[in-house]
Amino acid sequence: MKRLLLFLLILLLPSLCFGQTWANGFSPVNIAPLATSFQTIQGTSTITAVTPSGLQSKIDTDGTLAGDLDTRIASQKATKTYSDTKQPAGDYQPSFNASQAVNWANGATQEITLTASITTLTFSNWVNGQSYRLILIQGGSGSYTVAWPPGIKWMSGSAPTLTTTTGHADVITFVYGNSVIYGAATLNFS
Repeated sequence: MKRLLLFLLILLLPSLCFGQTWANGFSPVNIAPLATSFQTIQGTSTITAVTPSGLQSKIDTDGTLAGDLDTRIASQKATKTYSDTKQPAGDYQPSFNASQAVNWANGATQEITLTASITTLTFSNWVNGQSYRLILIQGGSGSYTVAWPPGIKWMSGSAPTLTTTTGHADVITFVYGNSVIYGAATLNFS
């Protein structure tokens, strides 16, 4: 096996040095089928290659693009605009309500102190690809629950059971991607 690998290495090593002519006159790589022209100008070698789509481009032998193709690519990058919407940073603390509406436009982290169970929970203003955190703190006498809205894909397949101890917190993390809400819980912060 070692001999085979050594043989292949000796056989293929010259191909890494294309354009070289060895002492026996053998040229290890014939680049003629790949190139339409080859020229050296002031010590800089340039190959004009034809891509499968027929687009001609000049490629310097150091691997960089040459001439106007560099300019066209740079121009395309410069004119490309991206829309990157993000929710405000910070910890937003909405007032508790048994019918709680969480508006992510107020912040990607929201902290609610439970003083009763949340019987209806709604979310609005999700942004595709964004992560969110909902921090639920057991207030009052504790043991409060949340009725989660349908459609959340929970880690392990089911909604979390919240910590019931007064003063303890649970962090529920959501990721919104392609109209799907993924949820996971980190429980029992004291």
